[in-house]
Amino acid sequence: MSTARPAMSPEKRGTTMLELPTPRLLSDDQRDGRACPWCADPVTEDTGIDLGVRPGPLGTPIHPWACQPCVHRVAVERYGRHPRYCQRCERAPDRCEARRTLGRLVEETR
Repeated sequence: MSTARPAMSPEKRGTTMLELPTPRLLSDDQRDGRACPWCADPVTEDTGIDLGVRPGPLGTPIHPWACQPCVHRVAVERYGRHPRYCQRCERAPDRCEARRTLGRLVEETR
């Protein structure tokens, strides 16, 4: 009997909230999850972080994976920008699920 917890989905983990470079400018390896979409370093399912399925060029979905340092850097940037555009953060930042999710992603990718 295994006690391993199932992997958290990209949506719950918050990686789908991270903005990607323009998909049509990414290489095939970056669009297909074999290279980080930000730095182009090679990644695998063992070394990379799943960014979730995204819309790609001409309506073809892409499934990028990224390296941990880039996910951390982009998550920190997104976490910092988020309150400027979020009405919930203006009223009650401690109640903003998106901000909490981004903060958790920042912490887990340190």
